[in-house]
Amino acid sequence: MKRRILALASALTLLLAAAACTYRGAESDGTASPSPSPGKIYLYGEYHGVEKILNKEFEIWYDYYHNENMRHLFIEYPYYTAEFLNIWMRSDDDGILEELYNDWEGTQAHNPLIKEFYRKIKSDCPETVFHGTDVGHFNGTTGRRFLKYLEDENQKDSAMYRLAQEAMEQGDYYYSRGGEAYRENKMAENFIREFDSLDGQSVMGIYGSAHTGLDAMDFSGAVPCMANQLKARYGDAVFSEDLSWMAEDITWMAKETEPLRVDTITVGGKAYKALYFGISDLTGFKNFVSREFWRLEDAYDDFKDNPKTGDVLPYDNYPMLIETGQVFVIDYTLTDGTVKRMYYRSDGLVWDGRPATEEFTVEEEKLTLNDVGVHKLDLNTEYSVDLDGDGVPDTLRLHNNNPQWSCEVLFNGDKINDGDDWQWISQAHLIRRAGNSVALIYQQDGDGNMCTTSIYTFTDGKAKKTEYRRYAYSFLTDDSLLLTTPVYYFLGNQFVSIEAAINADFTLTLGNDGWFKVITEHDSGSAEDVYRSKTEIPMLRLENGEYVEAKLPAGTRVYPQFIDEAQTRMIMKTDDGALWMYVRDSAGLHFEESDLFDGCTYAGP
Repeated sequence: MKRRILALASALTLLLAAAACTYRGAESDGTASPSPSPGKIYLYGEYHGVEKILNKEFEIWYDYYHNENMRHLFIEYPYYTAEFLNIWMRSDDDGILEELYNDWEGTQAHNPLIKEFYRKIKSDCPETVFHGTDVGHFNGTTGRRFLKYLEDENQKDSAMYRLAQEAMEQGDYYYSRGGEAYRENKMAENFIREFDSLDGQSVMGIYGSAHTGLDAMDFSGAVPCMANQLKARYGDAVFSEDLSWMAEDITWMAKETEPLRVDTITVGGKAYKALYFGISDLTGFKNFVSREFWRLEDAYDDFKDNPKTGDVLPYDNYPMLIETGQVFVIDYTLTDGTVKRMYYRSDGLVWDGRPATEEFTVEEEKLTLNDVGVHKLDLNTEYSVDLDGDGVPDTLRLHNNNPQWSCEVLFNGDKINDGDDWQWISQAHLIRRAGNSVALIYQQDGDGNMCTTSIYTFTDGKAKKTEYRRYAYSFLTDDSLLLTTPVYYFLGNQFVSIEAAINADFTLTLGNDGWFKVITEHDSGSAEDVYRSKTEIPMLRLENGEYVEAKLPAGTRVYPQFIDEAQTRMIMKTDDGALWMYVRDSAGLHFEESDLFDGCTYAGP
């Protein structure tokens, strides 16, 4: 099986992320013929924010600058960030650098060591010219501020303005629809543009080591990495050195040797002593916020034969030292607030020259309906059951007020549903995990077919809301739900549905990669609306497994198939069976699709 990798931190740039699809129209296959040039490219791969590596990079650049008369330093930042640094290099204070540093807050770039690195360059190598070749990050702060600066300087028609806009557009595409392959290709294209403009001068580049392998692929395995593409174009003029593995003490210098605390984690029905080693920030990663690390003690023999998924996570991603024969639990917090738990073990694998752990699967206990059956409410219901596992019966009362447009959920007499009590409860269930863990799930109905689903768990006499979704629910199985909701844009309150798994912690995981299925005439019994393009419309067409830019001809009938949760993207089918994706301007909440399609209705949020 081809191994996949989840090594987020080892490739961490200013804002690295992962995504599902690539964009063929912008990709290069890395097979261009070598281009002769007297200039050389010296690439250095780093592990971001490590003091010894930053010191070594400065030492190398200082030597190139003073002994080789090199002036051009390529960095893994967007075009406009590098141009701001160039303006700062000519200024008398650190105002611009401080603004950039504030923009980076919440990412690994917000590191005083990185700020000091640039100050040393300004002091000791003052004629340095920075070149940013990454896609756009911080468009709303750094990017917008740079465009405003150029406008104030009457440079709106300049090449700098155009290139800044281009970087921002690349970033917008990357974060909305692009993926790792798209970003890798854009980094190579941007690098080539900047290098070719220097008329044969040699340059140094500092990038995450994931981008600097001369024979390596990108993380998705779809395209050659940036350095590999540069080698294909410039041949032996490209040199690369991986500083992240420069010495053993660099690799492990920041590792924790003692846990921050000791927890207990139950896996597969067995409780393990779990040593907690902290949380790492993933702000800026697509869909990720952070991840936390535990090591399970005396657990390897219990899980050494569990099936592996093929995902690998190199040792340098962990905040602690790793030895062969250990088991790890990692909780990834996503931007929607959900937590994804993953399990890894160290079997002695060496991946791409680096020791790495491998993910394995765990058979979790399934959810079952409460032993006493399914409870559905008419008006008011009261339960007497041990909800928090302390052996003492608890009182749970669900009460619809009169008139029926508000409700109360009382746990041992205390109201727990503040903030979502504007609707009346139409159904409720107690669901029990195999064991003693019990949760309450209930649906509230309001005006305009708007329904909400809430799930509460109970521990140590306290209630905690684990889920709140603006959908109606029905059980598909004991541990999965069918969620339905009306869609207000384009479809005019037509209903869509999606399956959701009830996780062991009573959170929900949406299936189908978060795409809601449009309920058609066959599903709902209602007449299927007719939608037809009024004019030629720029869209994305699925070709060979990838969505590429194309124009939907005027007069084409389309059949809505799927819509994403944010209601900004819709997949449609045409009479020839082709799939098209319509992307809506998420900033324009009241954009009228009726200008583009006959038959569509905007119901309004």
